[in-house]
Amino acid sequence: MSENKRAKSSTDQSFAGLKAFVNWLIVGVVLACAFAYGISAVRVIVACLLFVWVLAGPFLFSWCLVDLASRSFMDGHYDLSEKLARLALAVDELVKPLVMVFGMAYSPFSLFNCLNLANALMVNGQFADSEAVLKQALKQTEALPDFQLSLTPLILSHMATVILYRGDFNQAEDLLERSTTIKTNRLQLNTLSVDERMSLELGVAADLYTTGGLFEKCRQYDLAEKCFKDALDRVERFAENLDPEGELKSNFLNGLGDLYLKLGRAREAEPYIYEARRLRGLKFTADHPIMSSSYDNLGRFKTATGEYVEAEKWLEKARKIRQRYGRKNPADLADTMRSLGQLKVAEGNLSEALELFAKATVMKQKAFGDTFPDVADMLEEKAVVMQRLGDEGGASAALEVAEKIRDKFSLRQKF
Repeated sequence: MSENKRAKSSTDQSFAGLKAFVNWLIVGVVLACAFAYGISAVRVIVACLLFVWVLAGPFLFSWCLVDLASRSFMDGHYDLSEKLARLALAVDELVKPLVMVFGMAYSPFSLFNCLNLANALMVNGQFADSEAVLKQALKQTEALPDFQLSLTPLILSHMATVILYRGDFNQAEDLLERSTTIKTNRLQLNTLSVDERMSLELGVAADLYTTGGLFEKCRQYDLAEKCFKDALDRVERFAENLDPEGELKSNFLNGLGDLYLKLGRAREAEPYIYEARRLRGLKFTADHPIMSSSYDNLGRFKTATGEYVEAEKWLEKARKIRQRYGRKNPADLADTMRSLGQLKVAEGNLSEALELFAKATVMKQKAFGDTFPDVADMLEEKAVVMQRLGDEGGASAALEVAEKIRDKFSLRQKF
């Protein structure tokens, strides 16, 4: 789940809103001084300017909160991001009467605040609430001016990810298809600026990556691999301008490496895993939440190559980070518990492995419910260990439940 979390960002990190709000405060101080010490004629002019200044305040504050909530999310402070986004939406609601005077239905920053709130809710495992926020955002797009219409496919992409985690794979697939189609059609326009074109390319790449994750959960591994590679190729074509710090590229590299590890192709996974970690290390601190998936992949790779001491070192690093950031949504921590269980199986510690797989199963059920492909993954891991321990009945029961889950999650035959 980590890469999907990181792929979602509603704003850039230029902090234009924060800068504008600071400038607004400075202007307010200057106007207050001018009013206090100016002559009568000047005071009349300043009073008019102060009126405009007061009206602008809530809008600039909302814009500032867009930046702060987005930055908090990117830094892994998901609860803070949620609180800031909720505050921003409350501000947007307060200024709604004023906005309507200018012929608009919503604050110009309301959509961005909705996206920030939806992201924070999703990461914290509140998928139903996140979907509700995104539906409201999608409704707002009906009243958007033309220059903001590009936000519609962005919302569709976010909603597809949330609905995927809610377990409706066919609806998620449809939303991704709609989002990609809108972006692809817009790319045919000759009037796009360079920035607009690159932003659309970025969006298509993100949709491809999410689609690959969808196929992976349905065990359509060939399609998943193709989507991951296509997403990576698209980003690499615009590497210098589209993804200068390599963040998206590192996500796609790590996802492809993860897939190869699942398929038992450890040597193919190796260059992708190491390059992803290198790129992330250039931008993020060692204990940043995004690093945990790189550590987990490194641990699994070391397990596959028989370097068990190194494997445990990397997996413990991943576990500590995920324990810290996954209190509300333990899905990623469950993945690392599974990786530790696989290490214990390789070392021959079957009882300890079974305990780890059992904990991982409970965590996945807490995150996604009892019937989700990730739960089936854990049950199948448990079944293998149970068989080796002689518990044929327990293994058979676990596999039966896993098979029912697999049957539930099969995409329509569209490909």
